[in-house]
Amino acid sequence: MKRLILTREQKNINIEIPVEFIDIQMPQASGDALKVYLYLCRAAQDPSIALSVTDMADLFDVTPKRIMQSLAYWEECGLLALSYSGGELSGIRLISDTSSSPDPGEEVSAPESAGEDLLPASGASAGYPDTVSDHKADVLDPSVLDRDAEFSELLGLSEYYLKHPLNSSQRRSLGLCYLMFGRRSDVVEYLLEYCIEHGRTSFHYIEGVARGWKEDGYETLADIKAGTALRSKNVYSVMNAFGLGNRAPVREEAEYIEKWTAEFDLPVILKACDRTMARIHAPSFRYADTILSSWKESGVRTVQDIDAADLKHQAQKPAETVRSQRPAKQIVNFEQRDTDYDRIVSGYQNN
Repeated sequence: MKRLILTREQKNINIEIPVEFIDIQMPQASGDALKVYLYLCRAAQDPSIALSVTDMADLFDVTPKRIMQSLAYWEECGLLALSYSGGELSGIRLISDTSSSPDPGEEVSAPESAGEDLLPASGASAGYPDTVSDHKADVLDPSVLDRDAEFSELLGLSEYYLKHPLNSSQRRSLGLCYLMFGRRSDVVEYLLEYCIEHGRTSFHYIEGVARGWKEDGYETLADIKAGTALRSKNVYSVMNAFGLGNRAPVREEAEYIEKWTAEFDLPVILKACDRTMARIHAPSFRYADTILSSWKESGVRTVQDIDAADLKHQAQKPAETVRSQRPAKQIVNFEQRDTDYDRIVSGYQNN
């Protein structure tokens, strides 16, 4: 498997484990995830350590899939960032300051194990809306928003949901989401419920979902509920068409679904999924994507367009193909004799 390149934002002689990590992240992390994170901290101090997913899997006696799940977990927590090349993990960047919130222009990606309707935020790197930048000072100073009665209620509600007090970074993130939707507390309350329901309690992730909703043009709670319901239906339908309805899509699969739903109606997408299963007898998002891309280039937009294109393709089949479907004539590969056996038998009986 490909060797990974590990970089760190800040190099230290000693391995430092922040108090916040011990108080907040460590109690919620699995034993495998803790081993992986501490090993990465150690490897970052010693370039001679060979680092790959298979190396770590062998070291901790787990499967490579378990290592990838641990890496995705820490990325969701905002403690590291993963980079990919050709669809394969190629780099890991350790984020040393666990208390810092994402930059306004920093891209926030959904984790691989995101829920079925939690797709990557579209345009998440485009920055915050104007309403946020106008109140940037408020967000950086949580005490200003503390004087907002509705925001104070949201703080209490989020602490009740998460079962622990929010640190300054989390308070800033919650305040940012609150301002992002024009101080609509009902939207932020639904945002918290929505993410927690799908097992996502990282504010790094919650903020990414909020940005995705904003970039999709959702402004009110009604807009968000309608949009997420449609997205959930699309994801479930595609996964079910591939026979994968028992799990949520991984990141690459979610990106494909997001791309397809932006370009085609669901019946066309499902037609491509069915055709993929019929041709290669296996679920392949990449193969379905080639089908949809060819339809897009051909101007195919509806199921009726697909049927018309199929009929046209059948009509244009070469004449040789048609002839090959006709019954073959009997082939004789030896010299035939013209002996009259009836005459011979008659003569034998007369004798």
